[in-house]
Amino acid sequence: MSQFCFNKLLTEDETVVVSRGMPTLIDASVARSDEFADYLRSQKSVTIHVDCRKSYTRKTSISASKRQREEEQASTSKVSPPHTRARISESSFCFKNHCLFCGDEADEEAEKKKVKIYRRKIHKVSTLTFKDSILKLAKDRSDDVSKAVFARINFQYDLVAADAKYHDSCYKSFLRPNTGGKIGRQ
Repeated sequence: MSQFCFNKLLTEDETVVVSRGMPTLIDASVARSDEFADYLRSQKSVTIHVDCRKSYTRKTSISASKRQREEEQASTSKVSPPHTRARISESSFCFKNHCLFCGDEADEEAEKKKVKIYRRKIHKVSTLTFKDSILKLAKDRSDDVSKAVFARINFQYDLVAADAKYHDSCYKSFLRPNTGGKIGRQ
């Protein structure tokens, strides 16, 4: 039954011959709507890794598999691209409630409820030149994050009046130059 155990070799010490649990495997296969149900019905027993069997029959794994299949079907049936942060309609972006860099919620009250070491510092835009400097940086960086930031703030006339907020960590990471390559050992 190496189809379940994709790239692993079946060795005797870590596998189990499943004959008594075949109905469970068949039910899991039917619930997953995968191609193994017919194969399992035709077999009296299968050899499979213990961990693979547990993972394959686990209810949370089955629901995750269903969810993933539904998302794949939804993305292939739609003509429009998937909804991501970068594709959010930027005209409806709420600068009062979201970080202008990452797009995540920027709520001071929610941050105060967190343990101090996990809090993210939130700042409000206080100068008119802030927008120009960020737009210049976004043009220079030309990566996905900078394109999203550029789209958010380009048509907003006054970020101070819009009560724009940002996370300190997001601002600092945006200021760091984008090398475009991997950092560390390769």
